[in-house]
Amino acid sequence: MRHYQIIGLSIIWACSKDPIPENTASDRLLNLYDLDGNNILDESEFQRIAHPDLAFETVDIDGNGAINADELHQLLMRESPLLENHRGR
Repeated sequence: MRHYQIIGLSIIWACSKDPIPENTASDRLLNLYDLDGNNILDESEFQRIAHPDLAFETVDIDGNGAINADELHQLLMRESPLLENHRGR
C-alpha cells in the first residue's frame, strides 16, 4: 500500500511543478552572441553582428545600454522575412 501512496505523491508533485520554459529564437541568439555570458548584448557585442544601418539605440528600447532577450525579440518581429512588413533585403 505504501508504494501506491509514494507513487501518487510523486505524480502530484511532478504535475504541480511549472513547465520548463521553452527557449525562444531570441534566447538562442542571445546565448550565441553574448560573448561575456551576462545574458545581454552590450553595444560592442551588438555591433559585431548588426547590419551597419541598424543603430544600437533603436534596438535598446528601454535605453539602459544593453539589449536583453525581449528587445531582441522585438527586433526579430520587426525584421522577420515572414512578416508583411519585411523590407526584402
